[in-house]
Amino acid sequence: MKPDIRLLGIILCLTSAACGRGAGDGHSSDHEESVIPAVKPYEVSVMELRRGVFNRETVCNGHLEAIRKVDIIADGYGIIEKVNVREGDHVERGDVIASTDRIQAAISLRRARLAYDRAVVSMSERLLDYGYSLSDTGIVSPSQMKMIRMMSGLTDAEIGLEQAESGLDDCEIRAPFSGVIANLECQEYELTGKRICTLVDAERYKVRFNILETEYSMIEKGGVVSVVPFYDNSVTLDGRIVTVNPLVGQNGQISVCAEIPGSKRLLDGMNVRVIVKKSVPDMFVIPKNAVVSRDGHDVVFLFRDGKSVWTYVNILMGNGSEYAVEADRSRDAVLREGDLVIVEGNFNLGDNTGVVIKE
Repeated sequence: MKPDIRLLGIILCLTSAACGRGAGDGHSSDHEESVIPAVKPYEVSVMELRRGVFNRETVCNGHLEAIRKVDIIADGYGIIEKVNVREGDHVERGDVIASTDRIQAAISLRRARLAYDRAVVSMSERLLDYGYSLSDTGIVSPSQMKMIRMMSGLTDAEIGLEQAESGLDDCEIRAPFSGVIANLECQEYELTGKRICTLVDAERYKVRFNILETEYSMIEKGGVVSVVPFYDNSVTLDGRIVTVNPLVGQNGQISVCAEIPGSKRLLDGMNVRVIVKKSVPDMFVIPKNAVVSRDGHDVVFLFRDGKSVWTYVNILMGNGSEYAVEADRSRDAVLREGDLVIVEGNFNLGDNTGVVIKE
């Protein structure tokens, strides 16, 4: 049987077309592999390295105490007629906080005035005994006048009158200084002789805190502190250290007291965070985000000729936002003034990575 020439021709044509397509695909693949796309350099931000002052910080816990705080007490015997304040009220010096029954004080004042009048009459009689009248007191010798006053009881009567007048004034219990009312305990018509309230001067506060003896070099009288209440980190009040206890406690801590200005957002007895600050000169100071970890070591990247230069550093000190660093000479690292330190865009960098400074 003869082969079908037409069928063989069709098979040869199909085989040739398939081979042509395979050859074309192979050529295209080789061409694509030979084109390597360019690597875009990382955009970074830099800062010029300079020696400067580093603000060293130590964080402690402390509590606030009002510099002036006093219990207001109703003395004497009687009842409290009126209370003019509530807790949280602000009063000025001399404002009447409460008033007590005035009847007994008024009676005592009348008696004192009568005693004074009797003493004046008695002194007049004594003067007549010496040949003088009340209008002649200016010409009587001081020693003789003193004796006449004592014998007539005038001196005692004057003291008694002053006490009685003061007792009547004391029926109005006044604020000894401006402040805020706290711990109101008395009510109207209660007996006197007990605490009415506590008056707190909120103009200035003491903040007491302890610091470890290993950090004693951080504190000195007049040193700067910042106080932040735990409930609101946005509130910061600066003050200065006023006393340092010259003894170390059993727990290896030193007691320190600072003063800060008052604020409506602070309360007597409030717990706060205390940040003790001290300036350290001649340091390389960089932002914390300029330091990254590589192979378990602290590294910064320097910008040189469009490349990132891997540089090992030692962190000497730190605060909330910055580090004081030095080059790790054990790894042949070098830092110089004027070096450009990469402070942003450094997270994925390696040594000699292409970088460009952001405009």
